[in-house]
Amino acid sequence: MRQPGIVFLKEFNAGNADDLYSTLIEYPWENILTVDGYFSISSNVDNPTINNSLFANVKVKDAIVDRFRNKTGERPNSGPELDKTVIHLYWKESLAEIFIDTSGETLSKHGYRKIPGKAPMLESLAAATLLATKWDRNLHL
Repeated sequence: MRQPGIVFLKEFNAGNADDLYSTLIEYPWENILTVDGYFSISSNVDNPTINNSLFANVKVKDAIVDRFRNKTGERPNSGPELDKTVIHLYWKESLAEIFIDTSGETLSKHGYRKIPGKAPMLESLAAATLLATKWDRNLHL
């Protein structure tokens, strides 16, 4: 089951970091990100040519900002904070997939409660549980 806020963007073959970069620089990032926005990269990498997933993250980031520079002359900000738009790379062997997470931080980190209590489950898990039951709020028991 796909998580809310997580959108599949592209699946492609990439044997190495250069293949990754050359495919992602062709993706129309300017159609889904804003030049004045902020994004970060996360990844899960199991490719024999990559010994550090941070290197793969940098290649993804470079492809995105180079695409923006080529198309608009500007680039969005990027960095390690995962609280805005997150681009996620899943790369196993030569199969690579790119996803975008636009849901931001979890509600528990928004600071709306002065004294937070322990919850029995995360709000995303609670929401997924309700969706899985096909609960209809309009039906009363």
